Amino acid sequence: MSEFRDDLGCPKCLATPKTDTDFDSLPFKKIKTIYDKNESAFFISECCYCKQPYLEEYMDLGSSGWWQEDPMWSYWMPLTAKEVAILYKDGISLAEIENIMRTRNFLINEKRDKSTFKWAK
Repeated sequence: MSEFRDDLGCPKCLATPKTDTDFDSLPFKKIKTIYDKNESAFFISECCYCKQPYLEEYMDLGSSGWWQEDPMWSYWMPLTAKEVAILYKDGISLAEIENIMRTRNFLINEKRDKSTFKWAK
């Protein structure tokens, strides 16, 4: 496994999982749902090893049409303490969540039938 380097996280949660890694074997554990509507959801997750918080996004557009080639993706982005405080406030809007998401490198899986992970910005 190659490892993404950042000052947030540990070698286990910053490692790039091998292709076809089962989602259940990833080091991320969901601890709070912050938005869940139709095919889009955001969670605060944390690394099971170092407790680094992550913003996790799941999107499934599969019900929007059969013509879409890869209608599912998941992201995991490490969070700072300030971002966690914002995300924990009651009634956070989707716009506020999206302003935080993708502000730094994040782990992404873009395939429904084949897990192909990479770090992206």
